[in-house]
Amino acid sequence: MPPSFCRHNRFVENCPICTPPAAKPPPAARRQPGSAPTRSARAGTRPARSGAVRVRQLKQAADDGYRSELVTGIKATADAERLATELAFATARLAQLAADPPGMYADIVALADEDIEEALWLAFLAAWVCPRPDDEDPFGNVRDAHVPWASGELPRLDVDRGLRGAVDATTGERTVLAYRA
Repeated sequence: MPPSFCRHNRFVENCPICTPPAAKPPPAARRQPGSAPTRSARAGTRPARSGAVRVRQLKQAADDGYRSELVTGIKATADAERLATELAFATARLAQLAADPPGMYADIVALADEDIEEALWLAFLAAWVCPRPDDEDPFGNVRDAHVPWASGELPRLDVDRGLRGAVDATTGERTVLAYRA
């Protein structure tokens, strides 16, 4: 019988992802004596390359048997409760923004009726620069960065950003050009 390869381009019986858990040999039995260490074994000893993608796992609560068809990836009651809390907060925030948007958000809503492109541009800048809630004028940095959409100019990239702002001096210009495109 010819060898079968999985979607990860490995022999099915050697793939830690595709092999069913019952069919996996214990870790010591996977490597033959005298054979070279596997790629994954070597990867743990190598220093991380700068600029490489780093994958970090989120801290999750221990699996306590929680299962729901609505949220298939959650396996702990604490994680389900945390998700429910975040959803409740987001729902309340959206309700507040719909009923009485604060500051520049109200300006964006009013502007949307007369110039949708300018309103969307201002919304992009508000999300990209991010207001500073601890300031006297939380949206002052967004106003400082703003240039009219019709001008075709780049916004100021040297403004202070808020806690969730995404302005980056090295990629900022590319981000704005991509948005404009």
